[in-house]
Amino acid sequence: MRNELAIDRIINIHNTLPEFTPLFTENKALEVQDYLFKKETALYTSLFFEQGSTQGIHRDIPVFWTLPGCQYFGTWVALEDTDAENGPLIVMAKGQKIPTINRGNIGNEFFANPNEIPANNEEMWNRYQTEVRKRCSEMGLIEEQVHVMKGDTIIWHPLLPHGGAPIVDWKRTRYSLVVHTTPHGVPVFHQDVFFNPTKRVPKQPKWGYDESKGRKIAQTGPLSIGHGSTYDFSKMK
Repeated sequence: MRNELAIDRIINIHNTLPEFTPLFTENKALEVQDYLFKKETALYTSLFFEQGSTQGIHRDIPVFWTLPGCQYFGTWVALEDTDAENGPLIVMAKGQKIPTINRGNIGNEFFANPNEIPANNEEMWNRYQTEVRKRCSEMGLIEEQVHVMKGDTIIWHPLLPHGGAPIVDWKRTRYSLVVHTTPHGVPVFHQDVFFNPTKRVPKQPKWGYDESKGRKIAQTGPLSIGHGSTYDFSKMK
């Protein structure tokens, strides 16, 4: 039985609890990302998980669409060992190589005027992810569990289909931190831009940056629980 008291996810925990920031600033995975981006890697947002996400196979890019495209990495830091019992990460290896999906056509399926596409739309998200899974199946790709040890870091390609395996033992936690990174100064957009490829967008991000240990951290909002409203933690005694 699922623990109903478990927190789904905490967004931007690093902005309230700076103890989490070194998991970004001191992570050796940044050197790899600097090399691949060919620019300085910056922290965009973070997600802290108490338990596995149990999220179906998906790509992140509809809500992390950059200019230029695919200038994004998911950086997953294990804060506990993971195995088949506590909801490990699952991936569709080589899924980043599936044939291109026409995202503009998906937008047109739901909105006659592409300028009316909202920043977030569950139907379009599901339609795109269904197509991703279909293409993976056609290529004969299968879900693979990724078991790691506490302290391990995983970087995934922006087009890699991934998710969270079912949790077998709900009494167990699977603490982890996901850091979403981009090159410094690269803007990030959501479904209103992803599904409307011709939309004109600014070339600079709308947020500023703080700095910690020589690394840039985007000012993208305070801590929030799940995808709901924020709470003013300064009121806590």
